[in-house]
Amino acid sequence: MKRAVILIGDATTTQSVRRGLAELGYDTEVASSAVEGLSALQGAVPHLLVLDLGIDEGGGLAVLQVLRRSRSTRGLPVLVLGPPGTELMETAHALDAAGPFVPGSAASLQMWVEVATSSYSSSSSDSYRAAPGGLGAS
Repeated sequence: MKRAVILIGDATTTQSVRRGLAELGYDTEVASSAVEGLSALQGAVPHLLVLDLGIDEGGGLAVLQVLRRSRSTRGLPVLVLGPPGTELMETAHALDAAGPFVPGSAASLQMWVEVATSSYSSSSSDSYRAAPGGLGAS
């Protein structure tokens, strides 16, 4: 089964995304802060991260920056929640994240998961998923 980490501060949104990902065949782990999210990403890297850019007042962007600097998580597909057309979202796109995803529709979630993961299908071997040196490895 594929594994996804959900890093969203709002419990209602988290549950909606969790249900949608379960329907798509993902086993999910939930984190509700940037620190918890980074901790959840240590060790075995998931197949997908759903990330709220606004968590911890912009801490989601910091999480994304840490992920992209690490060799073990550089290729992790990330689906971001955040306001479209903002500098925050433009920065996320520059860091190769898909979105903005607006929760509410299972079809929308499926489409965005496909967008986020399609760029990484050539990396479908799980060679980069085991993060032997953790997020600091480069």
